[in-house]
Amino acid sequence: MAPRRLLIVDDEGALLVLMKRYLTRAGYEVDGCARGADAWNRFDAAPRGYSAVIVDLSLPDISGYDLIERMRARFPALRAVICSGTPVAESPCETGCTAYLQKPFLPKMLLEVVDRVTGAAARAAGAGA
Repeated sequence: MAPRRLLIVDDEGALLVLMKRYLTRAGYEVDGCARGADAWNRFDAAPRGYSAVIVDLSLPDISGYDLIERMRARFPALRAVICSGTPVAESPCETGCTAYLQKPFLPKMLLEVVDRVTGAAARAAGAGA
């Protein structure tokens, strides 16, 4: 089973704290960073240690697309969620991402996307059967 560890990259401090808190309560281990460089350093140290990354497109030091591209070059099987207030013209598959979550969103929506991307929802449904 893949680890239930996530990396969230978002420069909106309050939102980062709320996402971390909510996903931690849902059973995930969550690392959070406000800058792309910090996220890259964490990811590069253990690229296979994350079930998925959730990346804001507008970071202060790098675009979210560039960060995800760099991460996927290091670990091609990485599942990545774009999280942005700006609508994305392309589908997530065309951008190299697994899913897209438009801000603002409800915590329930965040958990649904993360569970779907990491396969947690399927595992939970199978456990209850």
